[in-house]
Amino acid sequence: MLFYLIRATRDPKEILYILVMYILALSVAFACHEFAHAFAALKLGDDTAKHMGRVTLNPLAHIDLKALIPLLLMGFGWGKPVPVDPSRLTKLKSRSLSIILVSIAGVTANFILAIIAGILYVLAYELIPQDFQFLPMINSFLEMCITLNLGLLAFNLLPIPPLDGFRVIYELLPVKLRYTGFFKWYATYAPMILFGLIVIGAMSNISFFSGIITIIEWPFQKVVFWIMELVAKLF
Repeated sequence: MLFYLIRATRDPKEILYILVMYILALSVAFACHEFAHAFAALKLGDDTAKHMGRVTLNPLAHIDLKALIPLLLMGFGWGKPVPVDPSRLTKLKSRSLSIILVSIAGVTANFILAIIAGILYVLAYELIPQDFQFLPMINSFLEMCITLNLGLLAFNLLPIPPLDGFRVIYELLPVKLRYTGFFKWYATYAPMILFGLIVIGAMSNISFFSGIITIIEWPFQKVVFWIMELVAKLF
């Protein structure tokens, strides 16, 4: 993020303003994402995350300090992983289904948050006087919430470990395929390749995943915009 803002020759005050809004919006997105994982696991029988204080919307409980530097410099970071014990997911007969539900809970929360931010954006535009001093700040924050939550949703659906999309694919694969040489290699080295490509992309202004992320994000974005248009028509 900071690399991008510096390359864009932004004014220092503008850089600080954008960074503050970015951190606030992303903190909310990460907190809701990780809370959803922990809450889903709890409802499906595993209270491991609850005992570690993770069933909360407090961003401080989900912040990984190691992610702060890459988050500020490159716009890429991660929340503290929610501990899940698959053997304790006993509320459903299918353990694979339970794991899938826990895995998609995070992106579902981001989707809901994007919808809420979109509705609030329309309400702010319709109900708050246009000359209100802080309206641009409110709009900027809500726009960033929509963008970051949809981006986080799409990124986490990539079938790359340790992302949620990979966990879903893993549970859907036949057991024999999980133990092939290629799959073991992919599960081991893909995270390092992913991180390396993100670092190179941030420093060179090349996004290696923008195309696939745009494709994944597109249907969710359409739903958010459709709901925003519907709310706007009510006024």
